[in-house]
Amino acid sequence: MNVKAKDKGTGKEQKITITGSSGLSKDEVEKMAKEAEIHADDDKKKKDLAEARNIAESLIYSTEKVIKENKDKVDSAVQKDIEEKIKELQEKLKTDNADEIKAKTDELSMLAQKIGEQIYKQASDKKEEKGGEDESEEKKKTVEGEYEEGK
Repeated sequence: MNVKAKDKGTGKEQKITITGSSGLSKDEVEKMAKEAEIHADDDKKKKDLAEARNIAESLIYSTEKVIKENKDKVDSAVQKDIEEKIKELQEKLKTDNADEIKAKTDELSMLAQKIGEQIYKQASDKKEEKGGEDESEEKKKTVEGEYEEGK
């Protein structure tokens, strides 16, 4: 098949000829399909490992960030436990065992939930100490006014 293009502005023309390739024989196609089936399990394992690593690394990052931002609100014992779990998980990330990575990720996830519990418990305790005056304090700070557009 011949294809040509002409630039109307410059008048230049280019041509290309496309020829059919020899293609693959039926035997070659069947051989490639069999190889794909043979390696399907390996590919699945690699995919599972990559996903497990991504989830673990994301959890490590977010947990470290929450601890850093709320260091004063989280019990030091819980912080220490979480830091140990993070180290354990980081060691498992060096291996190729997706199941162990997932197990350590689950352990860290369960422990990281304690951070949220402590943060919200402290916020709730502070509100109770103030006697629920948070809303009235906000209203005192609010200034109402009228605005009239100039003519």
